[in-house]
Amino acid sequence: MKKTKVFRMLTVISTVSIVVSMTSITAFAEEPTFPLDVDGDVTTNTVVIDHDVSVGSTSQNVPYAISASNDAIVEVKGDLEFNTSASDAYAIKSDISAVTVEGDLVSSSNGIYANHQGEALVCEDVKAKGIGVTSADNSAVGVKGTIEADKVGAQIMDSSNLCVEGDIKSGEVGILYNSVDTYANSLVVVEGTIKADDCAVVVTDTSSYYPGLQFLVVHKFDVAEDHIVGIGTPNTDTSVNKQYNIDYTNAIIPDIKNAIQYIMRIEDNDNALISDNAEKLTYTGSNPKVIKFMSKENTVNMTIDSNYYLTGNDAVTITQNSDGTYSITLNNYLGGIQLQILRKAIEEAVKEIQEESTQDNDNTPPAPTTPNIVVTNGTTIAPAAVEGAVTPARTVSFNISDVTPSEMKQAIVDNIVATPADGTLRIETDKVSCLDTAMLQSFEEKGNIDLELIFTYNGQRMRVFIPRGTKIRDLLDANGYCGYLRLAELLGYQII
Repeated sequence: MKKTKVFRMLTVISTVSIVVSMTSITAFAEEPTFPLDVDGDVTTNTVVIDHDVSVGSTSQNVPYAISASNDAIVEVKGDLEFNTSASDAYAIKSDISAVTVEGDLVSSSNGIYANHQGEALVCEDVKAKGIGVTSADNSAVGVKGTIEADKVGAQIMDSSNLCVEGDIKSGEVGILYNSVDTYANSLVVVEGTIKADDCAVVVTDTSSYYPGLQFLVVHKFDVAEDHIVGIGTPNTDTSVNKQYNIDYTNAIIPDIKNAIQYIMRIEDNDNALISDNAEKLTYTGSNPKVIKFMSKENTVNMTIDSNYYLTGNDAVTITQNSDGTYSITLNNYLGGIQLQILRKAIEEAVKEIQEESTQDNDNTPPAPTTPNIVVTNGTTIAPAAVEGAVTPARTVSFNISDVTPSEMKQAIVDNIVATPADGTLRIETDKVSCLDTAMLQSFEEKGNIDLELIFTYNGQRMRVFIPRGTKIRDLLDANGYCGYLRLAELLGYQII
């Protein structure tokens, strides 16, 4: 296929590449008729449709909406909707050609079939009743949104490639590797989550697989851990509405799982990451970026600016080494790696407050006889208004130096319990402090209120909002505390 303008290229250290490209385009002189068949050898090889397209009906046996072959170029500058009564039909067939849909692709049958170095790009979502995408025989398919399919999200055959910037969601199988030569030169990249009702990854032939092969890069699986990989055989029982019987006990499954690579999402707002040994995917073109990834069996080492530190979610274990570097290992095969590089000043402030809050009670002054904690019920006395904030249902306010740690904890826990459903509890203090596990567990168990922190730091009044449903394990540090400044880094803040 002749290519003069590269639309997008995905390059991997292992030299595997995905290319979705387009030649220069001249609009077709007449409005095309559908189903559209564009053969570059016998007709004009370029067709541009500058509007949404709807083809067929569910009462008609229509084999395709667009078929492009022999170096044809087709571009739809809108959505493509395809309806047919045929279960084996595809909305798009691209054979040694390139088809682009700038909007959504919706099919009552199957979505895309790219074959014989065919290329296809959908700039929004793909939704199909059968198979979302098939990439076969050295073809390449790109989906900038999400693939949703009732049967199979994506089928990969014969050294072909797929790049999905969103999720894959399927009623049966997420990704189906369905040929002998699939592994050797194929690569699938899913920047989001693979969610499947039966199995995330199904392999129908294991003869060409070898340990250490990289064939799938994904951020996360949303399935049971023992249903990430299965070996599939076609289902011949017509009484069972499934395309494949899946074996989850085959001896090769652990090797296949160990070869899966997991995308690491790294929040590094200040560019404090100096170096790492993670493997990388490099996108070039209109939206250049680098994606880093690791396997379950590997350890990634990171060197970070000495004024910063590394933290992450429960998908990984992070160890700080004696030389100041960090080592990262994956805790399971589900992935979902989220890393943050934060200023050490925040960490040190939190530690200082923790030390103050965990002093021996024998050294703390006795509780004052005059109450130093003010509780305001929003239904009787309106709390002071804060610009941009919702009026809280309840406010508890105090100066940190006027209360003991136990008084502070009890006041916060009691007021979480007392705050009415669907309300907001405002905790207002004169300086930074921290919340501990008991306070946040009480908030999580309550489940139907929001928290709002108002405090002073460096001479400025700050507001941090913690919405209901927030997972406390994502907030607490290794010691079971979460400082106000850490919350500001994780959730954002407002100067008031």
